[in-house]
Amino acid sequence: GYNRGHSHRDLFNRVYASAEERAYAIERAEHLESTLDSEYPSFVKPMLQSHVTGGFWLGLPNQFCKKNLPHHDVMVTLVDEEGEEFVTKYLADKTGLSGGWRGFSIDHNLVDGDALVFQLVAPTEFKVYIIRAYESDDNGGGEDEKGGEDEREEEKREDEKEEKREDDDKEADVEPDVQNRRSKRIRASN
Repeated sequence: GYNRGHSHRDLFNRVYASAEERAYAIERAEHLESTLDSEYPSFVKPMLQSHVTGGFWLGLPNQFCKKNLPHHDVMVTLVDEEGEEFVTKYLADKTGLSGGWRGFSIDHNLVDGDALVFQLVAPTEFKVYIIRAYESDDNGGGEDEKGGEDEREEEKREDEKEEKREDDDKEADVEPDVQNRRSKRIRASN
């Protein structure tokens, strides 16, 4: 039951980045990467839906992995900007992170469009910097007053849409579709 509930929540709360938001985050991540110590290899990874909801799989750049990471499956530690460590499973044949990535993603509220800078500071340890596609007052935004106002207006519109969806859901609950509910239960149990 836990996974189904979490999966439903993740799919329900999806956020989709616009091309502009995605490009902005990538540009800022590339700038940050250019300021890091070149002694340690690094790369920028833009987040997609598959990285932050549902499957929680994070493919890493193939060439980077072949050149810098072990050629066998190994546990890799991700260290966030506060120094908190997250152990993940690196799958060498698939050049990606599997087990443990989901926890990192959820704990850091990653969404589609965010860009991460991975800096390999030890053979199996990455320092991870998170660049948000969506700036807010509590995560370093506010560089552009007008941009902040536009964002607040957009958030307000999204909140209004969400309230309308919740109201629609409440109305739908008044007259339940028993046949549809039953078919969902049957599919879920298979």
